[in-house]
Amino acid sequence: PLYVAFAQRKEERKAMLQAQFSQMRPVPMTPSMAPRL
Repeated sequence: PLYVAFAQRKEERKAMLQAQFSQMRPVPMTPSMAPRL
């Protein structure tokens, strides 16, 4: 239902942000950034 779509959109946004971030600065994710995800 709506919840599934919302979750999917959240995942999509997360992936997009991750891609944008990796594109901005191609460095391995730091442990300090892991909990934020």
